[in-house]
Amino acid sequence: MRNMGNSKKTITATPRQLESMIRISESVAKMRLSDTVEKRDVEEAVRLIKTAMQQSATDPTTGEIDMDIIATGISTSTSEKVKLVIDLVKKIQTDFKDRVRKTGIPYFNLWEFVQRKMSENPDARKLANEKGGPVVTEAELRDALRQLEDDNYVALFGSNKNPTVRFV
Repeated sequence: MRNMGNSKKTITATPRQLESMIRISESVAKMRLSDTVEKRDVEEAVRLIKTAMQQSATDPTTGEIDMDIIATGISTSTSEKVKLVIDLVKKIQTDFKDRVRKTGIPYFNLWEFVQRKMSENPDARKLANEKGGPVVTEAELRDALRQLEDDNYVALFGSNKNPTVRFV
C-alpha cells in the first residue's frame, strides 16, 4: 500500500489503515465461517482498501494516492504550489517595496504576475497538472493570500472579486 503513492513525502498508508486491514481480513474470514485468517482473506482486505483509497484519496493533478487529501482536504501538490505562491508574493514585497507599499497591488495584476512567474518556475511546472492545466489556479492564489492574511503579511481591500492586496 505504501508503494502506491509517490516516493516523496506523501503518506499513503497510515498505521490506522494497516490496523483496519487486519480487522477487515478477520471479517472476511468470519464471512467464510472460518476461525482462521487465510492469505485470500488478507488479499481481499487489501483489494477493498486499495479501492477505497483510490476513490477517496487520489490527487487529481498527479493521479497518485495522497493521504493529505483525507487528513487536510488539500493534496500535497496543491500545498506545495500554495507555498511557492506565498514565497513569490513575499518576494514581490521585497523586490518592489517602494511601488507596492503605498498603493498595494490590484488583484488582477497580481494574478497575471503570479501566473507568469509560476510558469517560469520548474518546480511549479512539475507540480502542475500533466494534462495541460494551469501551473497555478486562482483557488491556489486565493489560498496563499488567505494564509498571508492570517499571518498579517497582507491585507485585502475592496471587492471580493478584485481586491487590492496591500502589504502590512
